[in-house]
Amino acid sequence: MTVTGYRDATGVVDGESDRLPVPAPGGPLALSTGPRGPRRQQRAAKPSGLLLRYIDAIRSTGGCGAVPRVGGLVQRVDYDVEQHKDYARGRALSQDQVQVWLDAFAGVLPERRPLVGLDVGSGTGRYTPALARAFGPTTGVEPSVRMREVAQAQAWASEVGYVAGSAEALSAASESADYALLSCCWHHVQDKRQAVQELGRVLRPGGRVLLRTNFRDHHPRPWWLEHFPRGYEADAAMFQPLHEVIALFTSSGWRVTSFSTVTEPSTGTRGEMLARLRLRTLSFFAQLDPQELDVGFRRLERAVAGDPDGPAPVYSEPLLALQLPGPS
Repeated sequence: MTVTGYRDATGVVDGESDRLPVPAPGGPLALSTGPRGPRRQQRAAKPSGLLLRYIDAIRSTGGCGAVPRVGGLVQRVDYDVEQHKDYARGRALSQDQVQVWLDAFAGVLPERRPLVGLDVGSGTGRYTPALARAFGPTTGVEPSVRMREVAQAQAWASEVGYVAGSAEALSAASESADYALLSCCWHHVQDKRQAVQELGRVLRPGGRVLLRTNFRDHHPRPWWLEHFPRGYEADAAMFQPLHEVIALFTSSGWRVTSFSTVTEPSTGTRGEMLARLRLRTLSFFAQLDPQELDVGFRRLERAVAGDPDGPAPVYSEPLLALQLPGPS
């Protein structure tokens, strides 16, 4: 695992003393990240002075003081129609990949155990059981009936449960959880301001939100995306810029505790990755028309044919952690 980002309290970013640029009003947040050596777990300190100064700079230029756009143009996906059939296969994670993310989550959560967790947008339960084993009782919150059915069929203990709901309408009681994970689902949230309020309601004082999502200006650019017409453009359009997400939360009293990128192990060979992509379980594929999909898969197949057994290239994905006021 490689983790990069704002992790110290000294104002140093990834071992460098470069200053962050102050954005133009409404402009993107340009955070730089640099290489770090692999490590199993990182304990997050208080947000760096540099990050705090940069958030203040955003406020002073209107990025947080103004009402932020809640951008992200997503063609909605009905997971109850088709996606649930292949989602678990198409989005399967190896034990090593899950562990890398658990280590990253542990680095931004309180050290005490157990922690009561919410896996919001839990889908087929890719993370829910692992979160329960690592941190404590965990409830998956998922709006799709069929996705929940797949997850419930794999539930293994009383510490794991699944309920209907969404980020905007959580069924959990007020101040009942210590943290909420939103993994690869923020772009599906229709009313993001309401979601921020709901997360603030269900978490205890000092509670954490772990937002594993892409950002328009911090996009991992996976290797296969370039083969599809409008690939990067269509995928990036689904996501907000980082500064918009920060503004949504900080304007409601949250504070940023860390922003990092996590590099998980390879997903297997290039041929295996192509087989999973053919299942079209990524929201990206709903953003393209049939002709673009046909062209893209033909290009990708030609590219993979040259080295189908080669390891699929890795890439780094963002993780934003935020905290409510109050003791951890």
